[in-house]
Amino acid sequence: MIDRVITAAADILLALPRLVLLLVGVALWQPGVPTILAVLVVTGWMGVARLVRAEVRAVRQRPYVPAAQALGATQARVLLRHVLPNAIGPALVATTLGVGNAILLESGLSFLGLAFSRRRRVGEHIASGRDLLVVAPWVSLAPGIALVITVLATTVLGDAWRDRLAGERGGMSYRV
Repeated sequence: MIDRVITAAADILLALPRLVLLLVGVALWQPGVPTILAVLVVTGWMGVARLVRAEVRAVRQRPYVPAAQALGATQARVLLRHVLPNAIGPALVATTLGVGNAILLESGLSFLGLAFSRRRRVGEHIASGRDLLVVAPWVSLAPGIALVITVLATTVLGDAWRDRLAGERGGMSYRV
């Protein structure tokens, strides 16, 4: 029943456009980092939740899960020691991709002049060099490269983290 409720909530929220919700949130509440984070969290968990659900369902079919149950492991122990450690890798990668997408979304909004704080954002720096592209392209190019490097770094970090976790477990967990 919990699975159905979470899946239904994810499906409903996936139908709502994230950018529109962010703009509505800023219009209704105090613009700022808490508002951005709240909307990004509310609209960003569904893809990861669906991925984790599919991965958990796949891991539950692997032979070591029924073996652990046959040896007397409780359902909670099987979930915590066998299923979740083997299903967490794709979730880490999806989460870091989501962080990169959130950074790009916020930068795009600040590029359009919808900055949510008094500090200058990367998008504003890129936009400030828009008129100087012919004579001084570095004004926009430098913050643009920094943005690309930041997003790429979060993605690579997620991949490395997943690989490290898989290496520590040896790929699968057989402990009871």
